[in-house]
Amino acid sequence: MKPLVQSVLTKTAQVSWRHPLLMLCAAGVLTGASLFVLARVRPQTDIVNLLPQADPVAQAFLVLTQTQSAMESELVYVTTASGEPAPDRLVAFADRLGERLATSGPVVSVDYRVPEDFERYVRHIYLPNALLYLNDEELAELTAMLTTEAIDRRIARNAATLAGGASTFMKRLIGEDPLSLRSTFTAELKRFRGEYRYDLESRHYLSADGKAILLRVAGRRPAQDIDFAGTLHEEIARLVAEADPEGLTVRYGGAYAIALETSSGIRRDTMVTMTGAVVALLLLFGVVYRRPIRVLFALVPLLLGLVWAFALFVVAKGEITVITAVGGGMLAGLGVDFTIHILSRYETMPSGLSREDRLVSSVRRCGPGIVAAALTTAAGFAMFSLTGFPGIRQLGLLGFIGILTTLIATIGLLPAVVRLAYGPIAGQASRPALVGFGLGRLGRGIQSRPRPWTFAAALVTVGALVLLIQHRTPPFSFEGDFRQMHPSRSQSLSVQAEIFDKFGGSFESAFLVARGCSSAEVVGAFQKVERTLRGLAEEGLLVGYSSPGMFLPDPAGLEGRLEKIRALESDRILADLSASLERHGFDVEHYKEHMDFLRDSLLQPGSVDLGLFASKGLDSLFDRFVYQTAEGCIGVATLSFTEAHWLKSERQRAYARVEEALPSDGPEMVLTGIGPVSVRAESLIARDVKRMVGCLLLAVVVIVFLHFRRATVTLLVLMPVVLTLIWLLAAMKLFGIHLNLVNVVVFPLVIGIGIDDALHLMFRYRAPEGGGVAGMLESTGHAVVMTTLTTAIGFGSMAVCSTPGIRSMGYVAVLGVAGALIASIVVLPAVLRFIDRREP
Repeated sequence: MKPLVQSVLTKTAQVSWRHPLLMLCAAGVLTGASLFVLARVRPQTDIVNLLPQADPVAQAFLVLTQTQSAMESELVYVTTASGEPAPDRLVAFADRLGERLATSGPVVSVDYRVPEDFERYVRHIYLPNALLYLNDEELAELTAMLTTEAIDRRIARNAATLAGGASTFMKRLIGEDPLSLRSTFTAELKRFRGEYRYDLESRHYLSADGKAILLRVAGRRPAQDIDFAGTLHEEIARLVAEADPEGLTVRYGGAYAIALETSSGIRRDTMVTMTGAVVALLLLFGVVYRRPIRVLFALVPLLLGLVWAFALFVVAKGEITVITAVGGGMLAGLGVDFTIHILSRYETMPSGLSREDRLVSSVRRCGPGIVAAALTTAAGFAMFSLTGFPGIRQLGLLGFIGILTTLIATIGLLPAVVRLAYGPIAGQASRPALVGFGLGRLGRGIQSRPRPWTFAAALVTVGALVLLIQHRTPPFSFEGDFRQMHPSRSQSLSVQAEIFDKFGGSFESAFLVARGCSSAEVVGAFQKVERTLRGLAEEGLLVGYSSPGMFLPDPAGLEGRLEKIRALESDRILADLSASLERHGFDVEHYKEHMDFLRDSLLQPGSVDLGLFASKGLDSLFDRFVYQTAEGCIGVATLSFTEAHWLKSERQRAYARVEEALPSDGPEMVLTGIGPVSVRAESLIARDVKRMVGCLLLAVVVIVFLHFRRATVTLLVLMPVVLTLIWLLAAMKLFGIHLNLVNVVVFPLVIGIGIDDALHLMFRYRAPEGGGVAGMLESTGHAVVMTTLTTAIGFGSMAVCSTPGIRSMGYVAVLGVAGALIASIVVLPAVLRFIDRREP
């Protein structure tokens, strides 16, 4: 295998040297086509690219992203500029803006006040049948309020209140509701506010302090359609200006605003990471190689290889996501390694050779190590295909393509660039004074005294293992907050947090999804879980919820409630009320309408079903919850859980409460959303990481063994990788770095990088030139340090990203490659020297 690799690489380098313009022209054509492809791509901002699509909970969430529902809305948040209460001005502005938005083309609906159909529902369905909606405790309290003694006490209290000079409001309240039943029904009505609270008096989404008002605008297309999101936002901003917001401040949150901000952040992060990585790499080359021309040697193959990689990826996948967008910086750090190893060998070749002989010989000698390293790194990326998370698989595909394109660009273009830079003269070149990184002194120290270095490494490893197993805590914890995948210091997320504080709602929202054949079937399923949702809200576990089932009475125990209502003896209650009113000096005739309502409706409730809604023309009440699709009906309930930085176990128990209440018969119901998916993702990602790491280690063993054909050498090459993984896990625990859906991909990459370092050193150690570990470090060690620095720069560029999850990937990668470097240039040489007499 090694002779074949050397033959192919040597021939390619010779062709590139002898026909430089032809090679560069061909590369230019390919690059132009690649740039054309990249100019037409739009970044995908939605986190659905990170979800495990094979999981039923994640599948339900994916369906929601394609369904027009309350989760896809732009939140228009309006506050007073002065910070003083101005409820009338806010309500007037919301009315003006709401009327304009309702007739706008991109807008499918606008929600800013209690809908008319809801008010009709309260008048014509809820109030006449209010007793059916009460639970057993509330019904018992009401029964106690309607005894003969309780009725007389209430009327006597009313008389005393009026005699004491009651306010106008109290006089009206007593006149309309002498038994104070409204307080029971009003408390019950609060659950209809949904996840966002509206003001009962103004019937708008007006904050309790009168300083803010909210409008929810749903678009005709989902928020991940960035072009449409921009169009919708511009239309809303235009209508806001027309509605004359003088003295008011208008800000935006919600899915569309977040998507636009994330899209902008992806573009910015892509440019920053790629530009920052390339600039830092050029500075590093300038400092280490001491000649500006060496910068050109690294820059041309690297940039062209990156452009080709992204273009091929777009052709294969058609999109760039929040994860793959920052892959350029990562690939820049990995792809430049090939140039470094060739140039390092080139600079150490005998100066009496011609430039062509020096370069071709460098490619021939470094070739097997470069190819083996490229294969192990590419294998690391290929292992990402074993996960069920599309975003991770896409990053693996990009990395796999990128490693191969940068390898091809380096072998095919580096000789041509060197030839054009130095000219065709086959003369000698003076060797620059490379930065030595102190490797010569380190190598001589290890060669003379390997035991202290070996024991120090063993001591550090034991300490890391102790740290990992102490208190029986896991070596790392999974970060399930998907806000980590949006830009930090996000204005839209800040606005949304302020909205939650004013109006309810929570970042811990979840969705209960039901699929059935008809809307009646779907609504019936939600009706069965209404009692559980209501109980969770009363406990404070839910900030609020919106469900189609809340418009219907709880079917469980309905017959029993009807019997209790009939046992109230309506004739006796009306007689007691009439007698008490007359006894305390009230005009009984004034309360005739109220008494008729008690006798004909409240105390004689009828049947509340979908047929009643249809007869009252209130079918539209369910349109915001139930959607017709090609596969049938989908119903969606929104649950806003209390946000209190839950422990994982608390979150799981809360979701379990809902899942336990899901009916076993009827339509399929699934609790989904960011929270439930993240809980499921933890176990899935842990499984996938084990699978990826296990398969990669197996692939690495095979690749290394095929190159060396020695089991002992294979184990020695794997040793730095094992040590690196142990140290990395310990460092993550020590610095409190959590595992998330982005930085988890670092583990296979660290294996590939660690193997690369060990492979190059082992190839040099076993080369005919000899020199022992001192010679190995002094020659190849320089390239290993350089490749570590370039990889650290590539991943370190992520530290300036606006996305916290991406930044964490940079932190973990830098820790990993640093550990791989120490294990390769310190531990491996020490162990090699320690067993040198036993290894022929």
